[in-house]
Amino acid sequence: MLEKIRLQYQALKILRTKNIKQFPRRFLLYMLLRSRHEKLTLHNGKFVISSDLPPFPSKAFDRCIKALHSTMGKDVVIPIYASFSVTNKCVYNCWHCYINSLKEEDMPSESVLNIIQMLQDLGVSVIAFTGGEPLLRTDLSEIISEINGRSSVILFTTGYGLTKERAWELKNAGLFAVIIGLEHSQQQMHDTLRDYDGAYKLAIKAIKNAKEAGLYVGVSTVATKERIKTGEIWDFVRLTGTQGVDEVLILEPVPVGKLFEQDELLLTNKERKQIIKIQKKVNRIKRYPRVLSYPYRESKNMMGCCAGYQYIHIAASGNICPCSFTPLSFGNAQKENVKTIWKRMNDTFNKPRNHCFMLQNHKRIPKNKDDGFIHYEQAIQIYNNCPASDVPLFYRKLGVR
Repeated sequence: MLEKIRLQYQALKILRTKNIKQFPRRFLLYMLLRSRHEKLTLHNGKFVISSDLPPFPSKAFDRCIKALHSTMGKDVVIPIYASFSVTNKCVYNCWHCYINSLKEEDMPSESVLNIIQMLQDLGVSVIAFTGGEPLLRTDLSEIISEINGRSSVILFTTGYGLTKERAWELKNAGLFAVIIGLEHSQQQMHDTLRDYDGAYKLAIKAIKNAKEAGLYVGVSTVATKERIKTGEIWDFVRLTGTQGVDEVLILEPVPVGKLFEQDELLLTNKERKQIIKIQKKVNRIKRYPRVLSYPYRESKNMMGCCAGYQYIHIAASGNICPCSFTPLSFGNAQKENVKTIWKRMNDTFNKPRNHCFMLQNHKRIPKNKDDGFIHYEQAIQIYNNCPASDVPLFYRKLGVR
């Protein structure tokens, strides 16, 4: 009961924030109705809506709201979320890896820090480090420590190398959340899908280490047809509950990397609806972590796909793309200012879409790319040949047309 009262008090504080009140009433009412499918939590005294949004109160949260306000004007939209692949190296050989063919060398620390500075100056309020396996970078803590409070910091990892000492080191450097990939509730299946004996035990240990360090801990997983059909996805959610996880991210297969041209693995609309039902049901059960499913988040009735609109991805080479799954490069951050590249990309991806861009348009994107990316001029041609999309409801309520 006390926890519920504290959450309600924090929610009231958010609604009374001046910049929140400036949103259209239709948007606030829409968000109020949608909140019944979410599970709000307190972590280290801050209000957490989900890992991909900054906690409240914080400077990063205020900047996130400012970015949403930017969609209501005529200027360039401010990105909220930046994913940064700081390495393509990894000891695993995962079944669904989307960067297995990329061989770029890691950028030096100085280049990474320069790009982060440009991202923060652009207005990004969430910076997520991905890979490969980002923990293979020995300078990761130093990189994170240079990010100031304007942005919330997230780490996506397999759990490989997340020792107790490393978890505390990252926490002290300023890391807010860690998202650990776990592909199955059964040890043998997870190890098989990672193609690495012992991967499951390392992931479970990483969850424990991250929890002990006081990090917000999420677990990500890819829901396959088989896992949905057998109900194993429910076993998975129950497992995360026993591990004290704060959040479960349920993704779906995307036809890139190893899954390119494997359309038989893609989920049907019926299967996506089943995942959405899981989110809605689990988020009403106190003993389970909150669930954020991307079939729900990226649906036409929610935020849809924000690739290139309020999402920006920086590859290990410095190439800037609309998202980590979309190999359309609009420039390289080691050669140009991120602000210049972002405007170029945002002028093209000038509206959010009501479904994942790659799921809708992967057949229009050729597989054979010299360096793994399709560069600006050809990227524009490909985009212009893609069908237009309606604006998802979340942004329509903000006035985006």
